[in-house]
Amino acid sequence: MRTSILDILCCPLCHGPLILHSCKLKEDTIVEGGLKCSTCGETYLIENSLPNFTVKPCLRLSNRIQKLFYNIYAPLYDRLERKLAKSLGFSEEELRTEVVSHMDIEEGNIVLEV
Repeated sequence: MRTSILDILCCPLCHGPLILHSCKLKEDTIVEGGLKCSTCGETYLIENSLPNFTVKPCLRLSNRIQKLFYNIYAPLYDRLERKLAKSLGFSEEELRTEVVSHMDIEEGNIVLEV
């Protein structure tokens, strides 16, 4: 997370200002540390340069189940998808191309992962 965006971030719970504490910097990037709300006191960890703004009280049961499934499936994803594609007679790249062809993507849009 770049230090330059600290001024625009706020607490997702109360919208109070966030204060950076106990951080590990690499040039102008915060690699690890925490952001603490000066209003409500909630703390948000920064790991691998990514702040975690997950608000636990806002997670419904369905979100928690989805997160659990994702955490179990994510490490296996690449291998399973590759095997599934191969067993169905096409490559993973062909599958990705097919999925993207059905998306409404315009010039300048960014796709994080397909």
